[in-house]
Amino acid sequence: MRSVKSLSRWFTLGLVLASVGGLAAPPQKSEPGRLMRADNPVAGEYLVVLKEKPGRGLSSMAAKAGALARKYGARVLTIHETAFRGFLVSASEEQAQALAEDPQVERVRENGIVQPSGIQSPADWNLDRIDQEARPLDNSYFAEDATGINVYLIDSGIRASHQEFEGRAQVAFNAVLGQTGDDVTGHGTAVAGIIGGKTHGVAKKVNLRMVKAFNEFGTTVDRLVTALEWVANNAVTPAIVNLSFTTSSENLEIDAAVDVVAMNPGLVVVVAAGNANIDACGCSPAGLQPDAVHPFRTRIITVGAIDESHTRWVGITNASNKGGCLDLWAPGANLRSVSSTSDTDSTFFPLEGTSFAAPHVSGAAAILLAHGVAPADIPARLINDASVGQVELDFGDTSSPNLLLYKRPHATPLVNGASVSVSDDTGGRRNFKLDVPAGRPSVTFSITGGTGDADLYIRHGQFPELHAYQCRPLRKGNNETCVVNNPAGGTWLLQLGAFSTYTTTLKGQY
Repeated sequence: MRSVKSLSRWFTLGLVLASVGGLAAPPQKSEPGRLMRADNPVAGEYLVVLKEKPGRGLSSMAAKAGALARKYGARVLTIHETAFRGFLVSASEEQAQALAEDPQVERVRENGIVQPSGIQSPADWNLDRIDQEARPLDNSYFAEDATGINVYLIDSGIRASHQEFEGRAQVAFNAVLGQTGDDVTGHGTAVAGIIGGKTHGVAKKVNLRMVKAFNEFGTTVDRLVTALEWVANNAVTPAIVNLSFTTSSENLEIDAAVDVVAMNPGLVVVVAAGNANIDACGCSPAGLQPDAVHPFRTRIITVGAIDESHTRWVGITNASNKGGCLDLWAPGANLRSVSSTSDTDSTFFPLEGTSFAAPHVSGAAAILLAHGVAPADIPARLINDASVGQVELDFGDTSSPNLLLYKRPHATPLVNGASVSVSDDTGGRRNFKLDVPAGRPSVTFSITGGTGDADLYIRHGQFPELHAYQCRPLRKGNNETCVVNNPAGGTWLLQLGAFSTYTTTLKGQY
């Protein structure tokens, strides 16, 4: 894990891209004149990175790329100016080697194929897990929405018209030439459903903005860089960026593109740790560490996957990455989400992998944004709120953090003796809190008047739950009162549950 002076805990920050399966190759260092290899290369395509760094007042990248490519008989396919000054070419290996030896060029790398980091398998326990600090689970989830908050997903597209998304999903950018923004694999739609679907989503009512970079065959490094550059330059902030993909070795171009996204002070980046069953620090860009030159990397959160037994997820052919570059664990096995097969498909897709652990954290981060937490503070807030000691780490694993995502419910402060108007829809729950000085003879909480039927629950020091409370009048309508004599000093938490849609007046007084 990394030590960051501005944070009160040790915590790890990183972002991972992964090709599923196989052990990590040794990191490739950039050496002048060297043609760098990719794990899964695209035949005849090479990324050329110039020594010249991005900045203002530079000559046209298109003109420079054209001149260099013509010099060695190559053909320019894509230009990059944000993450790095460079371009993608169609070329023979001999032409690529000649480009690598040009004095203007820092490195040339084969354009590699990247796969999303999730696979399939059955069930529905994940939301129940993330809204409790400890077991046993209570078979309920305290739903909070993130109305107006944008989450950008770099993925395989989305079935934006699905009823689970309620008109909140759209394709913001499509980097896949020759395809629409529709989801051809189901991966992106499933990830979006965990972030913000109305049934299985962590953050209800959030805006889902798909940046399509994957097709049915995966994607390439060049296409990922294009998608990341688009987010860096065009995202409406503040926002969350979800990256549910991973590579099993270092890639300098992806590192540079993720850095550019993280430099935007309005963005928080959440990334899947990968499914290669290795130390995530050996993956790219999980090796990105906050330091004096790169302080913005503290806005990157890396997420590993656990199963229902609270152990690291291990599948049939692969498993969650681990190690000191993880920040949090989240549910990543036996999950259900939205299917991309139709607009009304209720046969939710069973899922596993770190692709589907990361969106739990993206949803929780979106809720914090909706509550007014600054993007720069969200990683530390998620780390500090996490459930400690709930993950059964591998024997001998002393580097992975034992921190499990906990979406701590938000509570609206009450002013002593002041009445507030409250309303909610059937099935909703709203939390409030009142700080009571020690030594008071009593404290009274009440709801009065209005329409519908709300239920009042109260508890000292902890959020009340359906079966854990100190007072619950449970009367029909909206006239309920809880009186506590000689109350303990400190924070009293109360919850209003909507038996039916209601409006009422709430007051707490000591």
